[in-house]
Amino acid sequence: MADKKRKRQINKKTVMKLVVTLFVVAAVIAAAVFFLRKKVKEEYAEDPSESIQTAEVTKGSVSTTVYGDGTLADEETETITIPSGVELTSLAVRKGDTVSEGDLLAQVSGESVLSAMADLQNQIDELDVQIEEAADNEVSESLTTAVSGRVKLINAQAGDDVTAVMYQSGALALLSLDGYMKTEIETDAAAEGDDVTVMASDGSNYSGTVSAVNGNRAVILLTDYGPVYQDTVTVTDEEGTEIGSGTLEINDMLSITGYGGTIETVNVSLDETVSADAELFTLTDTAYTAGYETLLSEREELTESMKKLADIYKKDALYAEISGTIKSAPDLEEETATEDSSSETGTTDEALTFTISPDETMTLSVSIDETDILSLEEGQEAQVTIDSLGETVYTGTITEIDKSGTSADGVTSYTASVQINKEEGMLSGMSATAAILIESADDVLLIPTDALQKTSASYYVYTSYDEETGELGGMKEIQIGVSGTEYTEVKEGLSEGESICYAEEETTDRGMQGQPGGGNFGGGMPDGQPGGGQQGGNRPEGGDRGGNSGNSGRQGGNSQGPGRSGQGGAGQP
Repeated sequence: MADKKRKRQINKKTVMKLVVTLFVVAAVIAAAVFFLRKKVKEEYAEDPSESIQTAEVTKGSVSTTVYGDGTLADEETETITIPSGVELTSLAVRKGDTVSEGDLLAQVSGESVLSAMADLQNQIDELDVQIEEAADNEVSESLTTAVSGRVKLINAQAGDDVTAVMYQSGALALLSLDGYMKTEIETDAAAEGDDVTVMASDGSNYSGTVSAVNGNRAVILLTDYGPVYQDTVTVTDEEGTEIGSGTLEINDMLSITGYGGTIETVNVSLDETVSADAELFTLTDTAYTAGYETLLSEREELTESMKKLADIYKKDALYAEISGTIKSAPDLEEETATEDSSSETGTTDEALTFTISPDETMTLSVSIDETDILSLEEGQEAQVTIDSLGETVYTGTITEIDKSGTSADGVTSYTASVQINKEEGMLSGMSATAAILIESADDVLLIPTDALQKTSASYYVYTSYDEETGELGGMKEIQIGVSGTEYTEVKEGLSEGESICYAEEETTDRGMQGQPGGGNFGGGMPDGQPGGGQQGGNRPEGGDRGGNSGNSGRQGGNSQGPGRSGQGGAGQP
């Protein structure tokens, strides 16, 4: 027994020693891991204070500019059409040539011109027959009603064009057919069959009856003699308590319509009762129906073509009608390839054309991001730079804004047209950028835009930094003005010379960044693209600088207009 007891005590001691040993080993391992982690953190971790920037509130200029890229196009081109059937015997100009008004464009075959005139005259003769037939299909000289009723609205007056009235109002007049007007009110205090009083906006009272109730909506019927169509009325119950209000409508309505002619006389008045077949309006100019007008328009076009053919036949040639550059011209070799190979002239069944650009103005159609389109308006000035023509800045004007929009990859963009005077070197199709200055401010307090913090209701900045805790403090609410990519105007809350602190944002994805030096600056975009967003204005201090190494990017505008950054690379002093 003693031996067994001794063995149990030995086993217990052995287990205890093993447990203590394991505990010590675990503690040593944990301490080593903690030490190594701390060592690595101390050796490799960034000092948070290194990303904290301090800046002073300074004075300077700032601007907000919207950028858009596009291509140039010639504007107000003149197209000279050679009527079909006319043969060109020779060309005096080619695409790209410069011409003056009256210069020879091409020689023509006189016989082909006479033949074309004969064909055209046949078309005019055929059209005259159709016009004569259309003249017999006159619009009725009066407008009547098929049923009796009361006149509740008259939209047409003497001298009005019937079609115009129909377009604007949808009807020449409205009739009430069953003797009732109605109004629908929202109320819980009405039952079907209740007697009510309807008071018009002029104070007149009419007896009414609740004809239907659907939930909390009640329909009130009253006489159609007296009440004004679409008048706002108030409804009261038998005790005189107001139970709702609504708009008067015609209970059973008939619209009087028409499609041609001019109103000569209006033969009815408001609230008048008319019988079936009564003449409501008398018309004039009823022969000029839409079809008749169309035929007359076609004949006028043919007449103009006949005049042009007569002029070509008299001169035996075609001449430039304006000065400019030939943008397109017929190709005789291409035209004669479709004819007999022995032919020396060019002719087709379709009209040929010369297109001449007057070389006075050009249009730049630029794509604008959806976040910026509402800040643009027609008449705004734009500064245009053309990639192929260097850094020269041309002044243009926004002439049109297309707000229909196109979407791609979840982003919607719009098109704005900028007109500029055409100068030497400008060619259709050249890539260009327009910078539109939205707003600017000079000699104002500025802070870096990165320092700006925002709540749902206000803006604020930090004025201190605790290196021990790594926390920003001294929160100060401010009011801002013009905001650019790099700098923002401070209207209230800070004074010149005050210091602020902020966490510097990553700039690896940006292009050129303006460095201190106050001419132009602005946040460049990757790969030199302007991005659709708003870019920002001047630095508050000294001379101009370029940017940090990286991709090129465009600058924001100063108070005189936008600048443009140089190539990516080291900033220049």
